[in-house]
Amino acid sequence: MNRATPRPWSGLVLVVAGLLLAQRAAAEHFAFAWPVPATAEVRSTVEKDGLVSTARYRIELAAAGDADELELSFEDFALLTLNGKDATQPEVAAALGPLAALTSALPSMRLSRSGDYRGVRGLNLVLQRVLELLPEDTPSTQRLQLERGLRSPRMQQVLQQKSGEIWNVWVGAWNGLDLAAGQQLEARVPLRALGGELEQGVTIEHLGAAPGAPGYVRLRMTTLVEGPELASLLAGFADALAASGKLEGGISGARSRSVTELVTRAADLVPRHAVSTTEVTVTDAAGHGFHQRERKEYWFEWP
Repeated sequence: MNRATPRPWSGLVLVVAGLLLAQRAAAEHFAFAWPVPATAEVRSTVEKDGLVSTARYRIELAAAGDADELELSFEDFALLTLNGKDATQPEVAAALGPLAALTSALPSMRLSRSGDYRGVRGLNLVLQRVLELLPEDTPSTQRLQLERGLRSPRMQQVLQQKSGEIWNVWVGAWNGLDLAAGQQLEARVPLRALGGELEQGVTIEHLGAAPGAPGYVRLRMTTLVEGPELASLLAGFADALAASGKLEGGISGARSRSVTELVTRAADLVPRHAVSTTEVTVTDAAGHGFHQRERKEYWFEWP
């Protein structure tokens, strides 16, 4: 009987196949499974437009009236510092103005039992609380202007979106992933923003065990949106940017890149630490432009 001559690459195929099977076997499944009820203390730092603020608040997860929903509420919010100064100092409070009231009133999130974001609850009550927290000497014209702005459909949409972004950093982006240490996933996914839709490139990486945190792992997500579609969506801001001196004409180019890192547990996606940085660059036809950077960091303390 003639014996077939072994192909020189057959051993390599077996090795690669073995590595792929081992990688699949080592993959961790990331799924939202916070205990209900649950509570955690959160400390946060936000850097944007030359301002650095720190805050402290408590999150509480509980079953909502609907048996299919959970509610994540934000309690006892306290703004601690602004650019290193005690936020309770009169000059700091005066500099913040209405912003202090707006940042201290956070709407509750509506979540499915499996951790999907469904929007916010009690938004109108939160907006009313913001108005009540305004300093007594706030001019009536400013108060009325703020109320109209807060109750506008655009602002309602922004608040819904911002809450969703927070949840996406903490849980949403990672929920349902199967990923092994050292592995990464790449995809192009649709993004709805500013009343339009475009594609963003997404890369998610499993960076392995988190140093000094037994049972926790590090994940990283990088998103990139750029090109004429983004520039077109931002065209509505061209006049405001020109008035501020940041642009001299219409928007010709735009780029937005975000990097988010999370320290969490695969079994329940209970976060320990998260940091997200977003950088946006917008240019006009003459090559002038501006660059904006926003960084948000969160530390969680669970009982």
